[in-house]
Amino acid sequence: MPVAVGLAALALAALSLALALAPWELSSDAWGWLSWGRELTHGDLNTTIAISWKPLTAALAMPLSLLGTAAAPIALAILIRAFFLVGAALVYRVTEQVAGHAAAICATLAYLLLDHLVGRVLLVDVEMIVIVCALGALERHMSGRPGTAFALAICVAMARPESWPLVGLYAIWLWRSESRLRPWLAFGILLIPLLWFGGDYAGSGDAFHGSSVASASTNLGTNPIHDIRRNAGVLPKAVDALALIGLVLAWRERRHGVLAVGLLAAAWALIVVVMNAFGYPGIERFYFPPAALACVPAGYAAGRLVTLAPGRVARVAVGVLIVGLVALTARGELDHDHHDYLQAKTRSADQRNLISAIHRAGGRAALAPCASRLEVSSTLSLVAWQLGVQPNQLHYLFASSIGKPSVVVERTMHPRVPGHGVPTVVGAAGAWRVFAVTPPVTQLVPRLQCPIPA
Repeated sequence: MPVAVGLAALALAALSLALALAPWELSSDAWGWLSWGRELTHGDLNTTIAISWKPLTAALAMPLSLLGTAAAPIALAILIRAFFLVGAALVYRVTEQVAGHAAAICATLAYLLLDHLVGRVLLVDVEMIVIVCALGALERHMSGRPGTAFALAICVAMARPESWPLVGLYAIWLWRSESRLRPWLAFGILLIPLLWFGGDYAGSGDAFHGSSVASASTNLGTNPIHDIRRNAGVLPKAVDALALIGLVLAWRERRHGVLAVGLLAAAWALIVVVMNAFGYPGIERFYFPPAALACVPAGYAAGRLVTLAPGRVARVAVGVLIVGLVALTARGELDHDHHDYLQAKTRSADQRNLISAIHRAGGRAALAPCASRLEVSSTLSLVAWQLGVQPNQLHYLFASSIGKPSVVVERTMHPRVPGHGVPTVVGAAGAWRVFAVTPPVTQLVPRLQCPIPA
């Protein structure tokens, strides 16, 4: 056992080093979080951008935004990678509490096999935070700290609305069993709608704006079975089978902790499916938190199947068989991780080039005054963060009504300029170009002039 623990620790250390050396990039959502954080520090929150308002990510981005335009994105990327590693440690800790060391090692390895895990970490997704808070809540509850567990559950609810029914049930259970916590339970439950709907109303004038954005990203009446097949399989099939076996064994052997975690994972995934049937998106990353929880019964099953085998030779054979089946069904996940890493390198270089092009065009001082007449072909939230303006002040190319922009930011040598203006390159890096657009000679109405360098 000490050898296995040592090897697992060594593998985790190697993974930590690989993450530290990996390229960093931010998704459009993550750039939007940073903008929210900066706006909150300035008291002018705006949530009308095309991502759903999440109180937890906005609160997390507030202190990071104070680090500055260049440092804040890097700090956020590092923080999410740290959350991923803490998630691995918590999978081990929770499984060890309910099923022992051997099962904990198996569960941690299963967690590392989550499909597209590398891509989700490198893209800076909120799911890494949700996993840590959910597992942390379980660990604190099992350690006899229900108050801290509930606080972490509220953090989960501030990032993922599909967790609300589960957090509500936990609050009811604590209300009956921990009367001393009742004032905090009431405060926490009231805080969920206050920050979700109140924050969105303060930032957009519509308490349900985030819900509208989420609904717009999917189609009503989608087939939930199709979504399960397409998105819910974020664990190798052998690990899914082990999780089911783990639930059966836990029920037969009265391992209530393992059974509770497994049923929680199943309920969470089911809520995502049901919400998807009613028009809420059921994309793959939404299944990451319940999949991480499912690693606990999967690890328990792997450990128990080995120990139930009669004799040392049989136990070794069963262990080798389990490892072989997991490795066989995990080939796709490992291929996806490699592909995601290569894509991350490409996107990271692309984002650095865009930032360089903005700086060469004069940066914030030159471009921010043109924000209302600036059009971007993509990555609008990144450009807004670099210019220190709200994302809703910018426009997507050919998707706005400003008609004749003063500045166009596009990944091209030959810009498609609305209004027949004359483009001039004022900043370039890689494939990105920043064009200052002057009006045609025949235009009689004066245009807004921005201080773009010649």
